[in-house]
Amino acid sequence: MTTRDRETDIELIADMAGFHDLKADWERLLAAGHANVFQTWTWQYTWWRHFGSGKTLQILLVKDRSRGEVIGIAPCYQHLRPAAPGITLRRIGLLGTRHADPDFLDLILAPGREAEALTALAQFWSDRRHLWDILELGDVAETSPYLPQIREVLGGRFTWAERPSMVCPYIELPGSFEEYLDTLTPKKRKKTRYETKRLRKLEQLEWVDGFSVAEADHELACLFQLHEARFRTKHTGKACASDFSGEEVRAFHRDLASALAEQDQLRWYALRHGPDFIACLYLFKHLDSVFLYQMGISPEWRSWSLGVVLIAHAIEDSIREGAREFHFLRGDEPYKRDWAKQTRTTRTLTCASGSLKGRLWIAWLRTKTWLKRRRAAAGLRP
Repeated sequence: MTTRDRETDIELIADMAGFHDLKADWERLLAAGHANVFQTWTWQYTWWRHFGSGKTLQILLVKDRSRGEVIGIAPCYQHLRPAAPGITLRRIGLLGTRHADPDFLDLILAPGREAEALTALAQFWSDRRHLWDILELGDVAETSPYLPQIREVLGGRFTWAERPSMVCPYIELPGSFEEYLDTLTPKKRKKTRYETKRLRKLEQLEWVDGFSVAEADHELACLFQLHEARFRTKHTGKACASDFSGEEVRAFHRDLASALAEQDQLRWYALRHGPDFIACLYLFKHLDSVFLYQMGISPEWRSWSLGVVLIAHAIEDSIREGAREFHFLRGDEPYKRDWAKQTRTTRTLTCASGSLKGRLWIAWLRTKTWLKRRRAAAGLRP
């Protein structure tokens, strides 16, 4: 399907074949603008293959009519979102949301053509407002260069609400590991050096740097097992699921890890004692940023501070590779603040089509945000 504006066309991609053929244009636009691993074609295509069931693909391409080139991509899908007992919303969201917990999602726009592309997208959604209730751009970085124009263009056409999503700690990496260690508290710096030295003296301990595609199934199975064991230890008696619960999630990571490894975008650090892995770190690298996605630590080795040692090793290796940022991703857990002094907050922007259900949802979001602010001002927990 193609629609026309005065200077742009919009093409709707609604099937896997069309998605597959987008790779070259997708990566060209990402290379020209701001990007991270969660916006890459590889991540998003793999995500859709595993989590697209029950959803409708709605990738919108904004094309320059005179030149025929793609100047914007809105990587979206539509599904029915439960809102209350017996009530569902027709929701349009960004690919990647609601499964696998990626951060820093966004539209993909050509530098210098952002306003033009956003105006065309807003017109497309406005013309079809009878087909949806809410449009949700979730987990967008507060530093996104597109965010001010998204607010202006979409906010000028739709009733909307904006709220903070997640706090994401990260490190601005210096030129050397010693410089980085100097930014830590004396206690943390001493502990890191002591535990690393102590562990390196341990016999039968093997340090594994690098992911083997040939051994991918085994390595990831060890990560899943270690992560689940640690998760159960921390959440004994609680009804909650870990990040790797469910075979579909695990299958997604098996395919994703192999694809990213072939592109040199996967980083893997592990410790093996004898025949068994006792700790694993699972990270991604894109351009000059490294993202610590998840880790698995054997509960039986908790007294050895394996997480401290492996994270320090990963940071040191990232600096050696020339990375400028090391991300701990969503969640403001205390251990992340031990390592990272900076944070970014992701934002979620929700627009209503004009339907009654959409308008009520926006009213609810605004009320919820107001109540959170009042509680915070009163010193109460959210």
